[in-house]
Amino acid sequence: MSTQPSTPDEPVENIFDPEEQLSPSAPAVAHRHPFPTATLVLGLVAIVVAVLVLGANLLNWTLDPAIVGVSLLAGAGFLMIIGGILTHRQSDGKA
Repeated sequence: MSTQPSTPDEPVENIFDPEEQLSPSAPAVAHRHPFPTATLVLGLVAIVVAVLVLGANLLNWTLDPAIVGVSLLAGAGFLMIIGGILTHRQSDGKA
């Protein structure tokens, strides 16, 4: 490895040009990651919990914690199943 600057006769490789890195035989197809269903469901559960806590504190709602917990788990599970089915259908190319 030399510390001398390259002369104009030497070919310079541009490592930042993406077109040079693609080989002509490899198709330029972007791989789509599956939809982050778990992140969406977790965010929805957090929003529901926040609304219920604010409602209980500000509006004096009376909630049964067991029923609320079971309902949240059932709803989250249902959304995860639906999201998994939709993601699977999209990956098979049926949707």
